[in-house]
Amino acid sequence: MNTWKANLDETKQRYLDWWQGKGIILNMWEHFQEGVTPHADIPMPRPAKDNNQRWFDPVWRAEYLDWYVSHSCLKADMLPVANTQLGPGSLAAILGARYEGGDDTIWIHPDPEYTDEFDLNPNHPNFILHKELLKACKQKAQGHYYVGMPDLMEGLDVLAAMKGTDKVLLDLALQPETVERQMQKINDIYFRVFNELYDIIREGDEMAFCYFSAWAPDRMTKLQCDISTMISTDDYRRFVQPFIREQCQKIPYTLYHLDGVGAMHHLPALLEIEELNAIQWTPGVGEPQGGSEKWYGLYRKILDGGKSIMACHLTVDEIKPLLNNIGTEGVHLEVDFQNEKEVEEAMKIIESFKHHDCCCNSGSAEKEGLLSPQISCIEKEMDKRILVLDGAQGTTIQQYKLTEEQYRGRSFADFNGTLKGCNDLLNITNPSVCADVHRRFCEAGADIITTHTFNAQRISLGGFNMGDKVHDINIAACAIAKAVAGLYSTPEKPVFVAGGVGPTSKCVSIGDITKAELFDAYYEQISALVEGGVDCMLVETIFDVENARIALEAFKKTGSKIPFIMSFTIKDPKGFNMLGQDLLKFMISMKDEPVMAVGLNCSLGAEQMMPFLRNIAANVPQRVIAFPNAGLPNKDGKYEQTPKIMQKVIWPLIDEHLVNIIGGCCGTDDTHIHEIAKLVKVDDGIFVSPRGKVAVSENPQPITHSHQPPTLSSSQ
Repeated sequence: MNTWKANLDETKQRYLDWWQGKGIILNMWEHFQEGVTPHADIPMPRPAKDNNQRWFDPVWRAEYLDWYVSHSCLKADMLPVANTQLGPGSLAAILGARYEGGDDTIWIHPDPEYTDEFDLNPNHPNFILHKELLKACKQKAQGHYYVGMPDLMEGLDVLAAMKGTDKVLLDLALQPETVERQMQKINDIYFRVFNELYDIIREGDEMAFCYFSAWAPDRMTKLQCDISTMISTDDYRRFVQPFIREQCQKIPYTLYHLDGVGAMHHLPALLEIEELNAIQWTPGVGEPQGGSEKWYGLYRKILDGGKSIMACHLTVDEIKPLLNNIGTEGVHLEVDFQNEKEVEEAMKIIESFKHHDCCCNSGSAEKEGLLSPQISCIEKEMDKRILVLDGAQGTTIQQYKLTEEQYRGRSFADFNGTLKGCNDLLNITNPSVCADVHRRFCEAGADIITTHTFNAQRISLGGFNMGDKVHDINIAACAIAKAVAGLYSTPEKPVFVAGGVGPTSKCVSIGDITKAELFDAYYEQISALVEGGVDCMLVETIFDVENARIALEAFKKTGSKIPFIMSFTIKDPKGFNMLGQDLLKFMISMKDEPVMAVGLNCSLGAEQMMPFLRNIAANVPQRVIAFPNAGLPNKDGKYEQTPKIMQKVIWPLIDEHLVNIIGGCCGTDDTHIHEIAKLVKVDDGIFVSPRGKVAVSENPQPITHSHQPPTLSSSQ
């Protein structure tokens, strides 16, 4: 090759090492041109007439890519490669899916005439387009740069692009044998198409790949299954792993594109594929990019599994901490460089590691202060991950089938009246039950456990003639919860105690209690919870915004600075409660008050809450909490959502990063929380990122959204 890249031989050697799990590569996914001295005097072509010419005119694209590479920075290990991308999953277009050229991407839509008996048509216009584009680029390149292999993709992703994601997911359940046959058919076609395109683009035996800009001395490909976020590990091992393995066996150099936290549970299946060389990690929308410390553990797990890693979209500042934590063997860095000065700075960092053998394990990184400090504050912990709240204590206590005598205990054995059902009193009379409930939720994965004090104010306790026991009950509840939390709390995953405050049975807005009476009741309970040492205050199941306002005033009077949380009930997904009060308007009005989080619980299941929770997440300045019921009650008042079903309906809240705290309300116990906790903790030390902060709007706009499977686009 008469290449424009002066150090191509050095870069090729680093790639040879990397494919074998050695050394560091410093590259960039897409090139920059600003401030770069051109490698050749090649003029930019005239602007494309339209999107069809921009993407689907081989002559125009070849001219544009020739100019693009000639004006691109090729320092470090940046490869001279023309990106001939024709959409992610362009094999689907070759098999009949429809193209649409957008302003900055190519969309691939399902074929309206799709049938399950598809096959490769060598004369299909989209297949001819692929070959004509590669030939035009190869003619232009004249050995100055590589012509990249388009991103054909494979397997379920191609099938989804051909017929629709929802139909593929349905087929996995209804006609799995058909899907297996189709997976093999797609693989067979893939090899025929790949080999024909490889013969056009190869330089000797060498080739480069468009996506992630990688080089290999022989055939190489990028593999993936983005639809895997929506399938089980069993389905992955049946419908994905065998066909990925076949590709790895037939193509010498393979890189798997692992996309999104929802796909991480398939990592063990990937690591079982001995022939797979490397894994690239894309965190996904709403997550920090590949240089974040959040992913250090994931990278180490991949490296320990014998695969090289590719970390994408790093900043220069993230390079040193990353290498200090994961080492310098088998590491491919794709850095978002802005100029050549940054490239040179990054090269010096890499060189310092080579010369001084600065590969560090986690212990040495800790000595250098490169690991994140231990977090003890609930608010700081909430900025890192979604916290899991416990489930319904009332539901769980019912499972113990306690008798009247067990509610009374020794302290109230001779009490004149019925105490069965006074759950708050169990903090005094049967503390072991309360502790066991907390224990069950901690073992299920809860980050926050709530004191057993939902009705522990004089209004509700007055119904059992226990109004004078408010202070004693709340103090005892705090001691029990804190003791259990202490047993399960670690520096890496602390367990917090929330002071639980229920709504009372009274409502200021309809006049069945005065503001002063309600204030006194709230103040008495909240003061005791503050005295007991809770980490935050949770006023929940609020059905009157005026009650909420009074609870906040009572909390402020205590002078406590612990976080204060408000959780409301709604009547319908539009966001009005049973009194017709506009909850979103009230939540936003609290923007200048010491309210850490607002949200919803009780009244509805997750599916019914979803539309309004999206509006809350899009408009309020506070963090967001949600702990829905296990669906809607049946005619007998029972909640029928199983833990697995509830996990499924809650997933969109996690996947869309709508919440900071997630838990369960009526009908949920520790088994529900166990399944919910799996959603936010996708691997050891790796958690789904929480909802970020939003600007406050004076005129909040409703958000309408239907959580559909993702459409394949060139942004991957």
